Amino acid sequence: FERSPHYEPQAPMLREQARPLRVALPSNLLKLNPRFVALLARIRAAAGRPLEFHCFPNASGVELAHARTVLGRALPGIAVHPILAYKRYLELLSACDINLSPYPFGGLHSVVDSLRQGLPVVAIECPEPHGRTDSMLLRRLGMPEWLIARDEDAYVAAALRVIDDDATRLALSRQALALDIDRL
Repeated sequence: FERSPHYEPQAPMLREQARPLRVALPSNLLKLNPRFVALLARIRAAAGRPLEFHCFPNASGVELAHARTVLGRALPGIAVHPILAYKRYLELLSACDINLSPYPFGGLHSVVDSLRQGLPVVAIECPEPHGRTDSMLLRRLGMPEWLIARDEDAYVAAALRVIDDDATRLALSRQALALDIDRL
């Protein structure tokens, strides 16, 4: 992993009580497949608090407009952000509380960005090589094994454990911030 040449440290914004809880989806559009989006809707329905989704698809123009329409149908109220300068992206990411990483394609750089800003990351470990980067990184950094799901039910359970328990979420955030992520 190599840090972006545009990286400027951004102060994390840990929220003691997140109402609504902000869920980051820092993923290119191709990773936001219908099965994953349906899983996000399932998590929203089961959550014990309101959720606010923030999608960072790195899209613009017609592609962005279409993403807003399609994702808005599945996750009403979702904020689908346009292409952003890296500094602004990190500012908005820092305002979120958790990263729900997509599958079967993970988000290596998104995971690093999220952990650096103190966002716990929930991931699914898939059998394909492209579905294992998140789990390998979370393990390498010593994040709890239960954040790495083996299937959709375990993913929902892990996501809800972080979403519904502020003490757990904040402990994971502090653990992420204590990492020396740039040693990778």
